Amino acid sequence: EMLISDTCAHRIIRCNVDTGEVQMIVGGGQGYVDGSVLSARFSYPTGIDAGPDGEIYVCDGGNNAVRMILDGEVTTIAGGGKKGMADGVGIEAEFLTLFGIAATHTGDVFVTDPAANSIRRIKAVPKDNSMWRNRQDPYDRFPNSEFLYETETVTKEHNPGYYDSSLIKDARINTPVGIAMDMEKNIYFADSDNDAIRHIHGFVLVSTFAGAPPTIATSVKVAEAAADNNNNKNGQLGEIVTNNRATRRATIVPFIRHPFTDGSTELARFIRPSGIARDFKSGRVYVAEPGSHRVRVIDLATPDEDSIKNQVTRGAHSASKVGLPNNSSWEYEQAAAV
Repeated sequence: EMLISDTCAHRIIRCNVDTGEVQMIVGGGQGYVDGSVLSARFSYPTGIDAGPDGEIYVCDGGNNAVRMILDGEVTTIAGGGKKGMADGVGIEAEFLTLFGIAATHTGDVFVTDPAANSIRRIKAVPKDNSMWRNRQDPYDRFPNSEFLYETETVTKEHNPGYYDSSLIKDARINTPVGIAMDMEKNIYFADSDNDAIRHIHGFVLVSTFAGAPPTIATSVKVAEAAADNNNNKNGQLGEIVTNNRATRRATIVPFIRHPFTDGSTELARFIRPSGIARDFKSGRVYVAEPGSHRVRVIDLATPDEDSIKNQVTRGAHSASKVGLPNNSSWEYEQAAAV
């Protein structure tokens, strides 16, 4: 079964991948209404993920809210209409933008806030505080409990940048969008304007999993020449980036955006990766990459000549494995889900 945010139709639908049957879960027009799925309303929903107990979590982008669908009811668990950058419980939290969302097996939720260059965590805290204090494991789940949802910003530096760190609060990121979590409690997210897939291990360490940010050119002319060369070479893309945005006329500090490259995670290069999804059965990570109009596959168990290294390939290269036709073409791939 596949869950889909039909963004511009302001609805949430599910699709049976075997039969192709589509069922609307919530729809009926744009708005901001909690309650029964028959009357609830969303506004430009984006990220969507399923929780451990049948919950469906949705980034409601137009309403700056994180919503939960459970047992036929829609509730707001964080944010709610007001745009800003504030942590807090429930509707006290504020978001600048909402894009990606990943649910953990504990009921916690991670969302990306691209405009704030931040990863936000929404903790499910039992109303019975004694349960929370006495838990043996920070990932303990409390079934049949009522929860408060507390939002905290886990990446504290909001200025765009690129910096891996053993302390998550010191890491620098630039427009995080898609986000996914694996069974080992590791988080992967698409750091779009850094052209990289970043990795958060144990909610502490931030590292680069694959890709690399644009490089600084020695001059505007060098950047323009490199971009023209890349644009005319084998259909690959090359861009000048200033102020972390792509432009063909460099006026401040010119950067050269690498053309997409397959290979090991050390050598692979991305162009504005967006959606990201982890396939728990195969161990692959799928990345939607609008900057190169491709779907990329990161195989976590492909042997290299020297050692076991992660491999990055275009979806078309692995079409027979991932069920995509060899001549697949894409227009603007923003999201991915498995």
